[in-house]
Amino acid sequence: MAEFIDANGKAWTVKITGGDVAKVGSALGIDLGNPSQAFAKVLGFTPALINVLFHLARDPNDRRPTNPERFADGFGAATIEAGTAALEVALTDFFQGTRIGADFSRILQATKEIETERQSQAAEAWAKFDPRELVKSLKNSSGNWADKQELTHGR
Repeated sequence: MAEFIDANGKAWTVKITGGDVAKVGSALGIDLGNPSQAFAKVLGFTPALINVLFHLARDPNDRRPTNPERFADGFGAATIEAGTAALEVALTDFFQGTRIGADFSRILQATKEIETERQSQAAEAWAKFDPRELVKSLKNSSGNWADKQELTHGR
């Protein structure tokens, strides 16, 4: 089951029905019937993710949230991550056993493999990072930067 807990400690279940597909499509212009495209639209755009979850989430008593601002106030970085995971599970569950579901699963797997590789590359680069080399590079590339005692922003 697709669940997440918001920053206020409130538990939400995410479940998709045919009616939800129509409602989200009509209200937000996001076609949950095309899960790969829908997931791509919300993945990098937090307001879209929160809006989709607002339309899909139910509390433990099967009640939907009624106030979008109050619902959004429950989102911090951890909730965004957990909500994204819950949406992924809900989409996978909705399309279980279909060609669309199989395609979506393959796309998710490939995306996760790419993300894992990029995280590994970033960790390797960070491990090699030497701030002294950065300062030396900046001094060599910028005319009089080395003569200034502090960095200024916007000047």
